[in-house]
Amino acid sequence: MAAYVGCVVWQNYGRKYNPEAVIDQPAAAPEVVAAVPPAPAGNFAPEGVYFLLERVSVMTDSGVIGDPPGTKVTLVKAGPPMRVTDGKNEFDVTPAQVTNDLDAATRVFYADQAALAQINSMNAMRAQQAREASKQHEAESKAWTAQQLARAAATPTPTSSSFGALDQGAQAVNQPGVGGGYRSRIH
Repeated sequence: MAAYVGCVVWQNYGRKYNPEAVIDQPAAAPEVVAAVPPAPAGNFAPEGVYFLLERVSVMTDSGVIGDPPGTKVTLVKAGPPMRVTDGKNEFDVTPAQVTNDLDAATRVFYADQAALAQINSMNAMRAQQAREASKQHEAESKAWTAQQLARAAATPTPTSSSFGALDQGAQAVNQPGVGGGYRSRIH
């Protein structure tokens, strides 16, 4: 018996090959198997439950709050944009900002926590460096002040006799009526 599947295929069970017989026979209908989508691989949240994939800013009556990645939100109204609630506030998100894949939500949550820990560590390191720099600046300032005081103590203080004629001339100028003193006019 022969069957047609895209090309002439024949089997000879001890009979002679007859090409007309193969062509004249209707092609066997291919067996149709219903396409069943495979069960989704992964761990998904129940219908209507999503998790944020990124930090989302939410305007409230008291100001702006931020929901971090991994925050559970529940669908209030479908459609672009999706209206969701975090249990306290309702806000709009795009489908790209949420997922119902629990594994993806866990990954973004822990990635955000790791980033925050790194930022906190860097801030603590910078605060420590600032404290050390402040201590060093204070020590240098004290050393400079001590050096200036030592120089001042080592330098002799001038007396009226050390200026001689200059000092006497300055005294004469400052006396009323002498050398122009208080009554002089500048033209």
